Amino acid sequence: MQHTVIGTANQCVVAQMTVGEEVRGEAAALLLLSDGVALEAPAHAPRPLLPEIGSAVPLTHFRCMASLGVVTFGAPCVGEIRKIEIRGSAWMCARDSFLFCTQDLHAAIGMAQPVVSGYFRQGGFILYRLSGHGDAYIHCGGNVIEYDLAAGQRVSVDPGCVAAYEESVQPAVETLEVTPGSGPLYLMTLTGPGRIYLATLPLARIHNHEERRH
Repeated sequence: MQHTVIGTANQCVVAQMTVGEEVRGEAAALLLLSDGVALEAPAHAPRPLLPEIGSAVPLTHFRCMASLGVVTFGAPCVGEIRKIEIRGSAWMCARDSFLFCTQDLHAAIGMAQPVVSGYFRQGGFILYRLSGHGDAYIHCGGNVIEYDLAAGQRVSVDPGCVAAYEESVQPAVETLEVTPGSGPLYLMTLTGPGRIYLATLPLARIHNHEERRH
């Protein structure tokens, strides 16, 4: 299987498969599906407000049934794509950042944090836990900040900026009251060791900007 990232300001990733190969991803991220690729959607079920920790993520399966098949994934905003090579040590990945993974990876709910205001209020702040042996592709809005945290080193960020991090990194979500009547401010503190990927333009800020315009 070959994966190719194309584009500059708004990247997408092309997966070229041969017969029997498969990728699993978010149907909403699908851009192109060639002949010879069968699409198997997850069984329809009402989506809970907050999914249960450890439950499997209902991803769509894209299986190649011909000598060559192509599937292309992208994201709804400008940004960069990164490949995460998972070889036994799990990664945590934001639901909004995840595009697809190879068939040998298992995707489960790793964090489900309720949020009472802002972009995440309707579905909560959800992180997928990706484990196994394979590759996953994520999208980071704007540009990507890659950071290798040393043991005990901490950074605090807007949760919407968190695209992915190694499971060795310890997260903590803090709620701050900044201005009375303006709603709480959420910060996520990540404590090393481990690598993190941050987005400079998360979907949450695009959504909030559109809300202010209207």
